[in-house]
Amino acid sequence: MEPSVRGGGACCQGAAGLQDGDVPSACVKHDALFVSQEHEDLSSTVKLRQEATGISLEAFNLQIQELEKSELKLRETLQNYMKSDPVLRTRIKELELSEKKLLERVEQMTGDMHFLENVNVRIKCRLQDIQVELQEANEGKEKLERTHKEKVRRLQDHLRMKEGEIKSYLEYFEHYKEKRRQQMRMLREREHRLQNQVLKLEKEIVDCNAMPPFLNTVEDPSNDEGVEQSIETDTFQNHTRLPGTEEEREEAKIYNEDGAHHLTKQIQKLQNDLKSLLEREVVNNGEREELINRLQKSEDNEDFLNRKLEEFRCRISELKMTEYNLQQFVEDLEEENKRLKNELKVSSHKEEENPHLVAEECKMHNIPDINLVSKRNMYIIERLKLHGYCITADCMVR
Repeated sequence: MEPSVRGGGACCQGAAGLQDGDVPSACVKHDALFVSQEHEDLSSTVKLRQEATGISLEAFNLQIQELEKSELKLRETLQNYMKSDPVLRTRIKELELSEKKLLERVEQMTGDMHFLENVNVRIKCRLQDIQVELQEANEGKEKLERTHKEKVRRLQDHLRMKEGEIKSYLEYFEHYKEKRRQQMRMLREREHRLQNQVLKLEKEIVDCNAMPPFLNTVEDPSNDEGVEQSIETDTFQNHTRLPGTEEEREEAKIYNEDGAHHLTKQIQKLQNDLKSLLEREVVNNGEREELINRLQKSEDNEDFLNRKLEEFRCRISELKMTEYNLQQFVEDLEEENKRLKNELKVSSHKEEENPHLVAEECKMHNIPDINLVSKRNMYIIERLKLHGYCITADCMVR
């Protein structure tokens, strides 16, 4: 009896959850299930009881009566089912109509789903194209950055080489200036010595001019005989005028002759010294003019080196400004690259979250994103041209 109670409770619970038109069909189904379960349960219990305890025939008859009662109930439910058949047919028609509507709606939804899948495929293809374009743009930018860095490195090496050359020029110039200063000091000292010698010679000339008047006649070598004759006459007159013995007069005569001879030698020596001094003065004047010319040339060389030094300094400042501009341009390119990467990440994230909105925006604007990338590339090329660079297929030339 317990299975029948459980089956009836399940039938009631299932019937309570159905609508009014579904009550007969649900009751028929549950009664059929209930009868089959009752037969199975009774057969199993009979077998178990016969095997285990040896149940009596009376109990078995009671069970048969219970089965007959359940069969009567089943017949009643079948009659009820036959009575409710038109209601079930109308309900079946309604369910068929609703099923058709549901199928049509499912077909419409599958069509929409296929359309969205096609749109998604197109968006993915476009996204792949954009990624390829951006990758190419990034590779181009990296190549430009590498060329910029290589050019900056070469400019830095060239700048260091020029600085080394300028340092060597400065050292050579300082050494040259020091050498010229030493030469100038030596020239001034020599000029001072020559001036002292000239003053000494002028003083000797003045002393020679202050000698007796007969020196003017002695300057010419053809007048030596006249000088000797005048000296002899003077000595003879002095001898005649001198008082004393004959020996004293002879001694005085010899003394006067020796003095005259010595005086002529001194005069000749002074003449030779004067000639040599005049020649030395001419040589010194030539050397002085040569030293003045060399000094003028050294001053001209100094001015030339100063101008070259200023030119090198201007060139160094220009190279430094060029290096600074290149560094600024490389920083701008790095910022542009970061911005493009961020935009790519944001766009891919938006497409993953809401691809329909992206497709609608693309349809509204009717502009593919590849054009935006090409516009950015054209903008970068214009920036490079403004900085004075010419972009080729392989490298960048200024």
